[in-house]
Amino acid sequence: MKNKLLLLFSLLTVIAANAQWGYLKYPSYNNVLTYFFRQYSVKDIADTRLLKFQKKPDGWHIVLFKSLAGDTITSDQLLWSRDRDLFLGVRFNPATSATESSEHITNFLSDYDAQGLNMYPYYNYRGWVWDMIADYKDAKNLPDSMLYALGRTYSYATDELLNDNDAFADKSKMFKLADGMNCLSAEQLAEYNKYHNLAIETFKELKKVNPKFETPVGNIGIKIDDEYMVAYLDMMVYQNEQEANKELKDNLYSSFMISTAKNYLMSCDENAILFTNGDNDTFPLLYVQAKYKYRRDVLIVNMSLLGTARYINRMRSAFLDAAPLALSFTQDEIKDGVRDYAFISDKNATGSDYQSLQSVLEFEKSKNPADKMDFGTGEVVNYIPTHYLFLKHGDDKIEWTIQGQYITKSSLVMLDIIATNDWKRPICFAVTIGSSAYLGLDRYLEMRGFAYTLVPNEPMP
Repeated sequence: MKNKLLLLFSLLTVIAANAQWGYLKYPSYNNVLTYFFRQYSVKDIADTRLLKFQKKPDGWHIVLFKSLAGDTITSDQLLWSRDRDLFLGVRFNPATSATESSEHITNFLSDYDAQGLNMYPYYNYRGWVWDMIADYKDAKNLPDSMLYALGRTYSYATDELLNDNDAFADKSKMFKLADGMNCLSAEQLAEYNKYHNLAIETFKELKKVNPKFETPVGNIGIKIDDEYMVAYLDMMVYQNEQEANKELKDNLYSSFMISTAKNYLMSCDENAILFTNGDNDTFPLLYVQAKYKYRRDVLIVNMSLLGTARYINRMRSAFLDAAPLALSFTQDEIKDGVRDYAFISDKNATGSDYQSLQSVLEFEKSKNPADKMDFGTGEVVNYIPTHYLFLKHGDDKIEWTIQGQYITKSSLVMLDIIATNDWKRPICFAVTIGSSAYLGLDRYLEMRGFAYTLVPNEPMP
C-alpha cells in the first residue's frame, strides 16, 4: 500500500537499464554486500537488523543504529565514494568465515531494503526523497525504469508531507497538522497536489515511452489509476469526502478489475470488516464503493496502513456507509512511535497454556512496571505474554499460536479489532493477503468467494 509498503518485488534489472545515467555508476547492492562481508565481520553486533546500507549522493554508507525503534545512529561510515569511485576502509573487525559472509549476503539481499536500494539512485535514509527530486526533476530523456523510480519518488513526497510512516521523512518538510480531518490548510493542500500531479504526469510520460511497462500492480495504466486512489484515500483520512471525490475520475480501472473488485465485496456478509493488504485488493474496491456506490456497508481496512495512527483513528468514524471500527486501544496507546513493535515472550506462560486474546491485550497495555520487559533494545517495553491465544464464541472456542519474537503495530491492531469486535461483525480477509498476516488463524478461515471469513470453529475441508 501507499507505494512504500509494496516494494516486495524484484527490480534488480533497473541497475543495468541504461549506462548513461550517473546513478548507474554506483556499484550494485549485491557488489557492495559482497565486498563488505568478505572483508569484515559483524559477529560483535547483537542484531544485524541494526546495520543498514544507505545509498546517498556521495556514495554507499554503512550505518549502525542504537535500536530497532528510533533514529539514533552510533556509527555512519562512507563505504564507497562516488567522487573517488572506490571502496574505502571502514572500522569493523576483519572477516573470519566465508560461511558467515555468504549467510549475511543472502539475508540482506532478501531484506525489504534491497528492493529500494536496487531501484532508486538514493535510498534508505531520511531525506532521500528530496535529494532524488532535487537531482532528477529536470532530467531529460530518462529511461523507463528511471521514470518509474521518479514517479514513485513524487508519490513518496506526498506521503512524507503528511506523515513519517516509512521513517525516511525529512521532518523539516512535514506538515504540522492538527488531529482529525480537515487539517490541511489551502497552502498545504496545494503543496500536496503539486507532488501528486507530478507523480501522475511522470507515470503518464512513462506510459507514452513504454505503454507495456510492468509494475508490481500490473501495467503502468493500472499504476496511474491507483495513484488517483492513493490521493482519494489521503483526502478521506486527512481532509474530507468532498476533496477526496475530486480524485474519482471517470473510467478508472478496466471492466475486469471493476468486476473483480465487486466480487471481493460481494464475498463479504453485510456490515463486514474486510482486511486487505495491497493496491489491487484495496483501491479498485474503494473506487467501486465511492464511484458506483456498491456495497458501501463493507469497511475496507488496509493492514499496511494499520501501522499509522491517523489511519487507525479515521476508521473509528463512519467511512462511506460502513459502521465505525471498534477498538480498545486509545489514541495515545497507538500513536505514531508507540507500539510500532509488540514483542512476544512466554516467560509468564505455563507450557502451551492458552490465554484469552482480550486478557493478553490488557496485559500488553498494562502500566505496571512488573508487566514490562527489556528485550535488549535498551528500552523497557510492554509485551505480549504468550504465543498461545484463544477467543470464545458462546460454547465454542478457537485456539491458535502466533509465531516469531514480535509482531508489528498493524498486526497488534488487527488482533485488537478481532478481540473488541467479539464476533459482532463478520471479519473477512481478502484472498490475496499472505498467510503470515493471519497470525496463525488459518484454521478458522472459511473461503467464501474472494474472501476468507473468520468462523468460530474449524470449517469442513
